[in-house]
Amino acid sequence: MIRAIITGYKDKRLLALKDEEGFLSFKLSGGSSLIGSIINGRVDKRAENLNACFVRLSAQEYGYLPTSEIKAQTTLPVQIVKDGRGDKKYLLTRQLSIAGRYTVIFKEADKPVLFSKRISSEGKQRILEELKDTEPLSYPVLFRANCGRADFFQVSEEMRELSGIMDSILKLYDKRPDYSVLYSPKDELIRDLYDIEYDRLSEVITDSEEVYELVKREYHDSLPEEYRNRIRLTLYRDELLPLSGLVNLKAGLERARDKRVWLKSGSYIIIEQTEALVSIDVNSGKNEGKGLREDVILRINEEAAEEIARQLRLRNLSGIIIIDFINMKTRENNEKLIRSLKKALKTLETKAVFMDMTKLGLVELTRKREGKSLEEMVW
Repeated sequence: MIRAIITGYKDKRLLALKDEEGFLSFKLSGGSSLIGSIINGRVDKRAENLNACFVRLSAQEYGYLPTSEIKAQTTLPVQIVKDGRGDKKYLLTRQLSIAGRYTVIFKEADKPVLFSKRISSEGKQRILEELKDTEPLSYPVLFRANCGRADFFQVSEEMRELSGIMDSILKLYDKRPDYSVLYSPKDELIRDLYDIEYDRLSEVITDSEEVYELVKREYHDSLPEEYRNRIRLTLYRDELLPLSGLVNLKAGLERARDKRVWLKSGSYIIIEQTEALVSIDVNSGKNEGKGLREDVILRINEEAAEEIARQLRLRNLSGIIIIDFINMKTRENNEKLIRSLKKALKTLETKAVFMDMTKLGLVELTRKREGKSLEEMVW
């Protein structure tokens, strides 16, 4: 089971998820992030060589929209996908979406009904059956993992509410002044809590009274009754031992940034993060020089595969990822390793894609970037 720990860190709020094995992930929120906001932008200029437009979001701020098909001086609603930093502009999209606890409504999508990959085939079928008894969908909808754990009346009410928000944006944006904020999403911390499956969460604990009241009002009080009774919400108060000390937060962050990660077998992996890619090297460690049998090497590699998946989530590593496992002689064992790695990667919320194992035995992965890596967050 998972504990969600919320405490202050560098003038922001840190959400740390922890299970029996240790920390699973870290996420900073607060500050001036505009991700998810929908703004009435005005196309300032087109850059056809970049296939992009530069959209003015305010008197001083611009965003980058990956399309050059829109005329200059056009006003249109755009959504912020990525915050601007330094000289980098905000990344924008015209694919508007409004996210709730159980669903996400899209302005447009390839399919009218989409599902979280964490919903089982049986769960998908139940939702499709429930949809037959509801009014037709106004917009494409994605059903999130927790929708199967709520009364479908709550889910349909949320869809109606989110569709109403999308209606008002699309009907009224051309009557609003340029740079108007058409939609502001819920607090980033609440959105992060929405991403945790109810069945896996045992407690939300914080040492901030303000955060406690926010989570109680926006998250805990509206949980389905079964989960409201089971998932504890705790305001931690102890002047002698701060919450960060109780959960060993400092040590957890230091271990999560260490290049070397030890495995239970005595082997270890080395993780190197560069601008171009992430390289991961599996080493036999304390087993080195023992003339390892092929079956032992396979077990070490499979253990490393599980830990690598955990580290991708913990450090929020993305982009091109190259893994150098310990060499094995047989094709059969390499295929077993690939199956084990793919199985481990399926546990990640942000998808990692197995690309290939090269002739040199290097495994290539790609993983979509979702927010900052741990290294970027804490430094």
